[in-house]
Amino acid sequence: MHDLEKVYQAIKKYLDERDAAREEMLARGREIIRLSGNAISKMLSSDLKGAEDELKKMRSIVESLSFSLKDYPELFNSTPCWNALAEHVEAESLYKVLIGEGVPSYEELGVPIVPYVLGLADLIGELRRVALEEVKKGRIGNAWMLLEKMEEIFSMLSPLDYPDALLPGLRHKVDVGRKLIDDTKYFLVDMESRMRLEIALREASRLGQNEKYI
Repeated sequence: MHDLEKVYQAIKKYLDERDAAREEMLARGREIIRLSGNAISKMLSSDLKGAEDELKKMRSIVESLSFSLKDYPELFNSTPCWNALAEHVEAESLYKVLIGEGVPSYEELGVPIVPYVLGLADLIGELRRVALEEVKKGRIGNAWMLLEKMEEIFSMLSPLDYPDALLPGLRHKVDVGRKLIDDTKYFLVDMESRMRLEIALREASRLGQNEKYI
């Protein structure tokens, strides 16, 4: 009986510590997701300095999360942790693309491969949002460059045909990415056609006005 009591105490100590680590992981994960959302919102409004401030806070929490879970690999490789890390990848990668540095590697970001891949899949949607903002500002050339980056990411991810047990949700994300790319390309082509037509009409109107005074 005495031996079972010692076993019980050891089990309870481990589970209490694991439960505390899990609660801390969930809290930090929520904060990472919040800061990621803040950073992306600032990027969409062209506030890159504000975005960098949010990213710095997020990087610090990601580092502390990784350190706090070093003795609990099952928690570090759990869905809630990977979801948060994927958001980290998405925000950091969007920022790097917008400042002209290109998509960082998973080693640079210090994350496992799975959340890295999932974060890149979501990045396609964020790049589309930025591309649409660029069109609103009359910078359609920038929008085409962002579309090229979307296609580049898609080309890297689409051959990764693995079951959900290895890459949970990737197939669906890739399918969504393909549709977003097609919709964006159609939109940009349509916008360019409209712009050319508008220019042609203005030129025709100008020539018509000039002929009145000949």
